[in-house]
Amino acid sequence: MSDADFLKNLPDALHLACVICFLKEIPTYVCLSDKGIIHELVHLLKENGTTTEVEEIRDLFKLTLCLA
Repeated sequence: MSDADFLKNLPDALHLACVICFLKEIPTYVCLSDKGIIHELVHLLKENGTTTEVEEIRDLFKLTLCLA
């Protein structure tokens, strides 16, 4: 998926991140922290909302939400 497609589907990605973080029992201090996946995805919802590159957030998405 391209970065543009990822950003277009951001609300779905954020919802998936919430569900997986809950199922994996990832502590809130990890996923909601300043560099946590849910916090970073929320920042992406706003234009110019984050200083973190989309590529870094996508890597964090893959790493944090890996199910296998």
